[in-house]
Amino acid sequence: MTQSKKRVLIFLLSLDIILTILHILFGRQNFFFHLDIEHNLPTYYQGFKLIIFGIIFLVWFFKRKSNEKMPLFSLPFSLGMIFIGIDEVFEIHENIYRVFELTNFFHPERVIEATLDAGYRSSIWIIYYLPIIFTALIWLGYFLRHFQEKSKAVFKLLILSCFLVFIVFLMEILSSSGLFSDETYFWMITVEETAEAIFGTALVAIGLLTLGKTVANKEIVF
Repeated sequence: MTQSKKRVLIFLLSLDIILTILHILFGRQNFFFHLDIEHNLPTYYQGFKLIIFGIIFLVWFFKRKSNEKMPLFSLPFSLGMIFIGIDEVFEIHENIYRVFELTNFFHPERVIEATLDAGYRSSIWIIYYLPIIFTALIWLGYFLRHFQEKSKAVFKLLILSCFLVFIVFLMEILSSSGLFSDETYFWMITVEETAEAIFGTALVAIGLLTLGKTVANKEIVF
């Protein structure tokens, strides 16, 4: 990876850490810095970071020549970044249940009742996002094997991304269960949102490695 790309990643990671520090110091008193509040500095930073870099990677994808495997990774990857960013900025996942209020079988009341009977008492949006999550896991599993052979750096970043996503979902499920004190909840969402921010930066790193050019001025082989 070139020095300029390393500086971009260091800059983004520094912003991730600074926002976490601002949240810890001022988040309880000022919602503008609170990681768990929407329409504030952390939300717009995280959302637009993913949208902007997702668009950049999408443009790179269409400008460069690639063989048959490249679109299977790069196109879903770029569109996925844009989707996650839009989801973050416009609070789509928090309000996805409203769409299903228009249906019968997947109506929120029925889903909540079924999940409560199954012992699940956390965020309902995770239930609605399960098809997307499973599809992403299948896609990711294929390319984990691919990058394990073709690029150790990308493989390690994908493993790191998987770990961060696991932390995000774990903290989301635990913190939204209503079983913990306000202080414990604060630190849970701090861990969750920090992991989510670093996950976004890890995606940027993967994009720079797979869609950009290496120091040797050669593309990653697909």
